[in-house]
Amino acid sequence: MTTEKKKHAAGCSVPGCTHTPEKGSEYCIFHMPAQEKEEKLLWDRCMRRFNELIGMGKGDFRGFILRDINLSGNIIEQRADFSHAKFYGKSIFSMRAGNETVFRQSADFTEAVFYGEAEFSWLEFRGNADFTKAHFRKGADFLNTKFEGQAKFDEARFQDTAVFSGSDFSGNAVFRDTTFGNDAEFSDADFRAKAYFGGCRFSDSNFRRARFHGESDFIRSHFEGKAIFSSTSFLGRAFFRGAEFTDSVDFTGVHFEKGGSCDRCVLREGSFENASIQNVSFQGVNLDNVKFAGAQMEFAYLSDAYWTAPADRSALQRFLDWVWVFDPRYIIREETEAEDIPDEKKEEKIKGLVKAESTYRRIKHSLTNEGDYEMAG
Repeated sequence: MTTEKKKHAAGCSVPGCTHTPEKGSEYCIFHMPAQEKEEKLLWDRCMRRFNELIGMGKGDFRGFILRDINLSGNIIEQRADFSHAKFYGKSIFSMRAGNETVFRQSADFTEAVFYGEAEFSWLEFRGNADFTKAHFRKGADFLNTKFEGQAKFDEARFQDTAVFSGSDFSGNAVFRDTTFGNDAEFSDADFRAKAYFGGCRFSDSNFRRARFHGESDFIRSHFEGKAIFSSTSFLGRAFFRGAEFTDSVDFTGVHFEKGGSCDRCVLREGSFENASIQNVSFQGVNLDNVKFAGAQMEFAYLSDAYWTAPADRSALQRFLDWVWVFDPRYIIREETEAEDIPDEKKEEKIKGLVKAESTYRRIKHSLTNEGDYEMAG
């Protein structure tokens, strides 16, 4: 018997695999390429045998090539290793309340590729869940998923919508250098430990009403589309240092309980209206198009931020003796919006000017608390 035949008798050509090769192939039915399975009409048998392995309590599925997987409602007791696996068709791991799948041990999806939609909603990961460098070519749904251990998505790629709305991250949530090619939905998500989104690339993103209990890191993340953080709670320190928002960002009503850093952020257009931003620093940030109306900012650090004013700027029209906002060096978004209101809409314009005047007072108060009396003056 040749060396090659001996190797086939022991297992398929994939290193570490002990499954018997299929007749006429160097691969077992699980590692056989998708096209070969298609040509030999082996998909159904492959999936039946895969489900048998699940029922037997097996957990080593490294490099498996599967199609139309459906594990909804399963309790998986063993450690599950799907690293380098390829999933064709629709991959259903769990998809609705009342029929949840539970991984009691760790689950490894490192460098797995999902060619179709991937459903992980309502799933429970009771151990660590590792999706490092996983590639989701279509939609990925983690709606209301529970991650009791660490959730790792370092360098993962989501080409379509990624939904994590309502998800509960009890352990660290690690999304460093992850790419979100379409909508990234994290509204109402609960991050109970640390959250790492440093170096991510987002298209449109939604973190509305999310809760970050521990430290959160968005350092040097790039937001190419609209970014929504309205009514989000940062209960630990939050870091957006060096992040770039090339579209609008909405921090309306956001709460920074322990402060944080927006140093050297690029803000094309933004709103911190009615936000609590005490102890948040804005070093080197251009705040021309950022609104702060109603914000609690007495102890924000604004003295190292800057505003620019157009060279031909003129004083605002003075409707009331006590409404007077003018400094040739600085201009805020509330003021430009008030200037854009037609003169004939007198009451509306007055309200706009009052809002601008109030914002200037808040900025002045913040600068005074920092001890920068010259700039405050």
